[in-house]
Formats: sequence, structure tokens, C-alpha cells
Amino acid sequence: MSTPVITHMRMAVSSGLVVPIDVGIYCFATNGVREATYSLVPHEERDTFHLAAGRKLWRGFSEEDLMKHQSVVLGQMRLGVKSMTNKKERNATMALCLTLAKRAFEWSMFPAAAESLDFGLSLLGGRSWRDEYDLTLALHNTAAEVGYTLGDFSKAEERVEAILSNARVFDDTFQASSVKINILSATAKVQEAIDVGLEVLKKIGEPMPSNPSSLFVKREYIRSRYLLKSKSPEMLLRLPTMTDHRKAATMQIINLLALPAIYGRSSLLPVLAIRMARITVEHGLCNLSSIAFGLYGMALASCGEVEEATRYGELALQLLERFDAKQWLPRVHVCVYGCIFGWTKDLRTCIGPLGRGFDVGIATGDVEVSTCKPGEQYLRSIMCFSCCYSFSPLVSIATSLPS
Repeated sequence: MSTPVITHMRMAVSSGLVVPIDVGIYCFATNGVREATYSLVPHEERDTFHLAAGRKLWRGFSEEDLMKHQSVVLGQMRLGVKSMTNKKERNATMALCLTLAKRAFEWSMFPAAAESLDFGLSLLGGRSWRDEYDLTLALHNTAAEVGYTLGDFSKAEERVEAILSNARVFDDTFQASSVKINILSATAKVQEAIDVGLEVLKKIGEPMPSNPSSLFVKREYIRSRYLLKSKSPEMLLRLPTMTDHRKAATMQIINLLALPAIYGRSSLLPVLAIRMARITVEHGLCNLSSIAFGLYGMALASCGEVEEATRYGELALQLLERFDAKQWLPRVHVCVYGCIFGWTKDLRTCIGPLGRGFDVGIATGDVEVSTCKPGEQYLRSIMCFSCCYSFSPLVSIATSLPS
């Protein structure tokens, strides 16, 4: 900031018109002062005034400050949007909204992310799916994810349907399909969620039976045992990184189907677990491999093979740490501490990690596990079971369960 401006701001502070709130940042002392100052700007010039202010803030802020004050910057741009007639500037502003929203989402600032995306989407033209396809797709995908995380399912569904209707290729619908499965699961429409997921898997090239028979499950189990019999956990940790994006998308869809399967189609769960483990072995490791082996260990534990299940549970935790996959921690902890370690370890050591899984799910926006009814009830049930069967005091049980 130049010296003359600083001098004027100091005079305004000494006059009681503005107050400093941070280094180089001031606000009006009262709403009355603000309104009186604003009245000095002619009505016909206000759009241009706000747009110019937004541009200066955008260019003047560092990346960190831009993130910190994004609501101010975008607020000024929004008030001056009628004067934003240059197409390149509109596109650049939409790209800025997308960038700020993604960063806000990573920092769990979900309302700020939604605000940025709403403004970015409002700038789209009637032919945006044709003229600015990639940017339009990215804005809708991120908006759908943020809407789902905030529990605004109607808005999220609107974004999803726009993507499914306008996507140029099937691969561009993966993220939208994931959000759709999540919404259906979170609203207790588990059968619909499963059917949507299975249809996507069929199109990807990984078909699964809708209601697998016990014979089919046994056959898949035998195949998985043959595939994994010569591979120790140490060998699995040395697998290469997965590079096939379609296989990664397949892992994501299967991951999302696990919880609905528990509640709505239990015979499907072991097939999902086995398929994820097989894809990992054949195509390499990714951040979802921790869930793959967590689910596989869970399936083994349900068959009474608790020692082997424990080894896969420990492998899942190692992969979770290696990929720093914090967003999947709630699901992995449910599998490992809720359904595997309870058979071979002290139950009292499982209660804390289950509670942490709940807290991380809230912070990262894993609505399905931490806040929707099926996921929340499942997690609470596991924690309550672990507390009771570890002979913990009732007071301890009450304080351990998520509020």
C-alpha cells in the first residue's frame, strides 16, 4: 500500500471513521458511516465501482490472503457483475471461484466453498456446456460434492442431473454418479443406491450380480484365496501405484456401495470386498486400497478367520498412513477397529480409534458414515458393543459415544 493511502487511512482512524482490524485492513466504525460513504458513489457508477474494487483486491492479495478474504473479494465481484462484459474476465473469475472453493473444501470450510461455487455457476452462459465444457463440468462436480457435504441434497441432485445430461463421455460422469450414490444412501434409499452403483460398474466393465448366491460368493472367495495365497502383507505393500483411472473409479464406486450393502443387500458385501482386493493386486495400490483390505479382512472375520483378518486389518492401517488418506479414515476404522480387531485384541483399545473415526468423518464431510442415519447408527452400535464387551464403566461408555 502506498504512503499517501496509509496517511489518509490514519487520518480516518484518528477521526473515528474507520478502525483497523488487521495489518493494512480497516473497516468502517459504524454502519451509519459506511452508508454515508457509500452514498457518495453515484448509483449509475456502483457496478463499475464494485468490480474495480474486486479486481484490485484480487490482484493485490497474496494467495494466502485471497483465501482468507475470499468472501470480500467475490462479494465485490458479485456486486459489479453487470459490468463484467469481457468473456475472458468472466472465465477467469469462474476459474478463481473454482480454485477458492476447492481450497475451502480441503480446509473443511464448506459454506465458503458453496458461496464461491454459487457465484461461479451464476456466471455461466447459456452455452457454457458447449463453449466452456471443462470449466462447467468442474464447477458442477465440485458444487455437487459440496452440496452433498452440507446436506443440501436438492441442490446437489440438480448439479448431478446437469452433469449426467450434458457429459460428453461416460468417464466424465464418475464423480456425479458417486455423489448420486451418496445422496441415495444418506437419505436411506439404499436399494436405489445399490442399483445405481451396480449399473455404473456394469458400464465400466466390472459387472456384479445384483443378489449374489451363496455359491457365487464361495466361488469368488476361493478365487481370492488363490490370488492372495502367495502374497504376504509385506509383498502387497510393495505393489506399484495404480495408474488406470477407470480402475480407480471402480474402486471408488465399490467403496460407496459397501455401507448400503451392509443395510440393504448383505450378500453383496463380500463380493464387493473381494473385487476391491483383486483390483488392487492386479492393478496396483491407491488411496482406496486401505478400504479394500479393511473390507476384505472384515469379510474374513465374518467367516471365522480372525487371525488372517487381523493381518489384513493391520495392512489396511499401514496403507491408510502411507497414502495419508484421511478422508477414508472413518471407513477404515469401522472395518478394522469395529469388525476385525475386536476378535483378537483388547476391545478397550478399539474405542478411541472408533471415536476418532467419527470426528474425522464430521471434519472431512463424510456424511454417509458420520451423520446419515444408517452410517451413524452402525458406528454407534459398534462403539456401544465394544464399550460393553470390554466391561467399561457405564459412565465411560456414555462419554465415549459421539454426541
